[in-house]
Formats: sequence, structure tokens, C-alpha cells
Amino acid sequence: MGDIADWDALDAEDDFQVSDDPYNIPFIRIEHETEKAWLLLLEEEWKEWFPKSQCSISETSKIISVPYWLVKEKDL
Repeated sequence: MGDIADWDALDAEDDFQVSDDPYNIPFIRIEHETEKAWLLLLEEEWKEWFPKSQCSISETSKIISVPYWLVKEKDL
């Protein structure tokens, strides 16, 4: 699985081979939740929405698994 150490690779050249594995992103807490998404506090004063249909979350370990395309889209 991808992890935070892989983030530097996201800005690599176009020929960089991206894994289908999700990126595991730590979060502090769930700020808000709807039927379709979570609003997560990632760092102090940094919140992001994540779609439940594309991500999985572990509340006990405070990790959300996010697909590469969404990490890139959100510029994480």
C-alpha cells in the first residue's frame, strides 16, 4: 500500500508508474459526516472532504485510504 512517504513521488515525471494501491493518509478526527462523505481534520485547521464511495476509513487507527487520482486532485 502507498503511504505518506510516497507523496514525493506524486509530482514525478509523466512516465512515473503509479500503483493501484491506495494512499494511507492520517487524520485527527472526523469533523462532519454525511451519507456520502466525511469531512476530516487532517492537520490543525486543514479540513478536506472525502467521498465514501472512493475511500475507506479506520477510525481506530485514524487512517483514510484514498485512491491516487483523488490524492492528486486534492493536491495532498
